[in-house]
Amino acid sequence: MSIPHAASIDPIRRLDRKMDAANGRIEDFMGAQAAGEEPDPAAFTAMLEQRMTVEQAMQAQLKLHEKPLKTVLTETR
Repeated sequence: MSIPHAASIDPIRRLDRKMDAANGRIEDFMGAQAAGEEPDPAAFTAMLEQRMTVEQAMQAQLKLHEKPLKTVLTETR
């Protein structure tokens, strides 16, 4: 029983969208700061932590697919 290709990629796509959203919030923060506003530094730290968490989740998700792929490539030789 194999997982359909699209179903195996959906979690990575979802995390990619979260990463894009996190990067957008960071860019907005930096834009506000460049415009002379004084946004909350704690909010910026929270945004960085969230982006790091999403990145770690994405790396873990990719590693889940890496091992079976290595196994398939080894078995087909």
